[in-house]
Amino acid sequence: LSYCGISIHHVDREFRSLYFILGCYPYDVESHSAQHLRAFVEEKLNDYQLYLDSSKYVVTDNEAKMLSAFRENCKRIGYADHYLNRQLKHAFESQQIHVTKTVIDHVNCDGIQYLFSTIKNIVSSVRRSHKQQSLSKKLQSYSDTRFNGALFMLDVFRELFDELPPVLINIKLIDDFKEIDKQLLDDVCAFLDSFQEVIKSLSEDKKPSLYLVIPLRQYLLKKCDILEDDHTSLIELKVFLAHRIKTAWMITNEHRLATVLHPKLKKFETSNEEKQNAIDVLKREFEIHCCINFDSINPLSSSPKTSVTSTP
Repeated sequence: LSYCGISIHHVDREFRSLYFILGCYPYDVESHSAQHLRAFVEEKLNDYQLYLDSSKYVVTDNEAKMLSAFRENCKRIGYADHYLNRQLKHAFESQQIHVTKTVIDHVNCDGIQYLFSTIKNIVSSVRRSHKQQSLSKKLQSYSDTRFNGALFMLDVFRELFDELPPVLINIKLIDDFKEIDKQLLDDVCAFLDSFQEVIKSLSEDKKPSLYLVIPLRQYLLKKCDILEDDHTSLIELKVFLAHRIKTAWMITNEHRLATVLHPKLKKFETSNEEKQNAIDVLKREFEIHCCINFDSINPLSSSPKTSVTSTP
């Protein structure tokens, strides 16, 4: 059974941010296509006399179905933390990514994927064994839908590394464990700490985070710089993630506006290449809105942000 959760975020004339949960509805339509999803959401919004149009923002995850469902008659913004989770999942588990029907990105992270697969198999086996009780803490598994949980799995495994040999239950696990490069594991976990920090910041649900996207994106790109003593497998991981951050995590005009209007970020010190883009967008928006008679606008007709998610 699938559910569709819908919430509305509205900024009133006094610039107060208002947040309403409209509901979490059983998604019982005949098809899970983009067309049916859009119709389902619009039906639920209509119950409150709310409608999508070109002035409304829809915030969703970045699955193909969501991209298609909210491509027209609204402005869609993707979850930044979802972008990162997907790229990390690709780095550790995918051989290739179908960018379009004719374009394929090759991941080329074989060393990291071997390390991850080995650790994942050991964790799965030990967690099913009563010998796990002898460890100072439990090994952690993760959910495929939130891949940053896999980073936590690696951290705990690294922390318990020296405790693990006595609890390995067969020769194959022992041989696999001996193949693990502990220094590489340490370096990978240290590198991924930055991604965990960024995902946590972008997952904030108590205060706005749109203005953080550009500086945090640039921060991660800087972390992907190659260091002289980096292991070959870590270099492959950095190269792949830097490429995907640049090509798959797209910056929108809304990100630029949120950043240039923030008092501490308006100079774009972390991302000079976006500074002029943001200034140009701000000028265009100012020209559009300077002639609007705000007194004639009904508060309920302003531009609320509607968040829509669908969990299959």
